[in-house]
Amino acid sequence: MKKILMISIVIFGLTGVAKPSIRADFIKRLQKKVKKTKKGAYQMDVSIIVHSGRGDMKLNEKIFRQGKNLRVETQFIRGGNSKKMPAMFANMKTVTIRTDKGTWMISPMGSHKVKNKGLPPGLEATGWVTRIASHIGRVNKIKKGYLVELKNSGKWTEALFSNGLDIVQMIGRNKLGKSMKMLFSEYSDEGGIHMPHHLTTFMGKQRIMDMKVVKIKRNQSISPALFDPAQVKIKPMAMPQGL
Repeated sequence: MKKILMISIVIFGLTGVAKPSIRADFIKRLQKKVKKTKKGAYQMDVSIIVHSGRGDMKLNEKIFRQGKNLRVETQFIRGGNSKKMPAMFANMKTVTIRTDKGTWMISPMGSHKVKNKGLPPGLEATGWVTRIASHIGRVNKIKKGYLVELKNSGKWTEALFSNGLDIVQMIGRNKLGKSMKMLFSEYSDEGGIHMPHHLTTFMGKQRIMDMKVVKIKRNQSISPALFDPAQVKIKPMAMPQGL
């Protein structure tokens, strides 16, 4: 009887102090980080360069965030070889707005509601942790952090996190089966927001995009009107003469 009692105590003691699984602990910590990321309001300036054999295309983005509301203003600066991007497209501006009511894209061609949840590249700098948090599969603890399987997340299938849950790398394949990799670096606390300031995307061994955060600051006075698609005004494109 005493032997049974001792076994029971040992079993109870082990279960009583059992640590949560690596996956459960990781998700709990990540959700806490997501909650913190969603708080507050800020605005950000981003520079993006898309690399290709036809020349580099440069875009500037201005991002506004207030709670769940997001607004991205994208302006084309230059686009590879001049023949590939006529003068009529130079400095063209588009605005993408996402709220609880949906996602809209407003361009010189008009305004329309977007069915899919695709967003301009700049949002990847602020929304990565939110998107990944709902796609966590297996979580493996490694020496330098965590290797995480991503389930039902499109082209991305695996992510590498540091011990402090800073995302370091994501890998996957595009629709054509080519390997994809995104690197997150130059973490900074500028503006009181901890996030990577440089994202680099590769397709195979070819670098296809560089995105850098130029400036970020807290801004609690962002007007709600910025997230109203009906109030967005964009100049129509200057059509070349003769068309």
